Amino acid sequence: MRRFIQSQTHLAGIVVLVLFGLLYLLIGPVNHLMFRTYALDLGAYTHASWCYGHGILPDRSLFRADTDPMLSDHFDLMLMLWSPLTWVFGEWTLLLVQISAVLFGALGVLRLTRSITGDAVISILAMSAMLGFFGVFTALSFDYHSNVVAAMFLPWWLLAHKQGHKTWSWVFLILMLVAKENMGIWLFAVCLASLALPFLREVRVRTLLFQAALSLMWSLVVIRLIMPWLDSSGEYHLANAFLPKDPMSAGLLDLLMPLIHDVNGAHPLGDRIKLEWYLVIFVSGGWALIRNWPYLVMSLPLIAQKMLHQDPAKWGLFDQYSVEFAVILPLAAFTWIARMPD
Repeated sequence: MRRFIQSQTHLAGIVVLVLFGLLYLLIGPVNHLMFRTYALDLGAYTHASWCYGHGILPDRSLFRADTDPMLSDHFDLMLMLWSPLTWVFGEWTLLLVQISAVLFGALGVLRLTRSITGDAVISILAMSAMLGFFGVFTALSFDYHSNVVAAMFLPWWLLAHKQGHKTWSWVFLILMLVAKENMGIWLFAVCLASLALPFLREVRVRTLLFQAALSLMWSLVVIRLIMPWLDSSGEYHLANAFLPKDPMSAGLLDLLMPLIHDVNGAHPLGDRIKLEWYLVIFVSGGWALIRNWPYLVMSLPLIAQKMLHQDPAKWGLFDQYSVEFAVILPLAAFTWIARMPD
């Protein structure tokens, strides 16, 4: 079986992609057909894409009692890229874009792991693990978010660096940055952690450091300056969404405890929600983060933004709040497995 897969890599990869693609089409689009998708964010973002496609700057009056620009809610420039597609696919555009992006990201995982390990079996398994990750299904089930699309460019960004394609590394970095205002915080950690990846030892350190600095600067400028300027309140509307509210006066324990339990005690199931997420992540490949520590560094901003949020809906297994791990965990697990003695 192993020799067969080795000799039929392209066919096996196509079969896996087609099967998962068909499966995804039976989830989000079917839910949309049955009126089971979410007006916010899928509906609001579809409307925003339609507006961009018709030369109109969308506002957020669909879900807030004001007419501030849509960019004041989430600084998502990626919707502008897909806006011409609304002329062809209409209300289905973002669902199809999101599914296509996941398949594209899976192909990137396949190409990257094959380039790192030289093993067709490992690369097929890594791609399958990514496509079957729980966070992909929860993200595709009833909604659209540009950070889902952006996360799928990560393996291609790593592959571009590995193969010395500096221009493409910048293209993929920019595509990820423009998806959401906080992407730069994550990519800052990703760039720094990539310095320690064995397969990127030949990459110029200066390039990764510059990309790390640019990523962090992008998020800081957008969150601290641009979005408050666009918002009629003069503030970033998610500024008070995280715990603790006064980190400068909080002790180390106060900063760390919200990562594992609900410090307010307002949600009796809070501890179990967070524990459940950690356990599922661990069995889904999170154990490899201990063995392959650069990927753990990449994960830290994601975990912090997830668990320090005041909204319990962000803590668990639902929605799109775990989708970045669909790329990180298979890469961490299967590149480590490939280094093990036979």
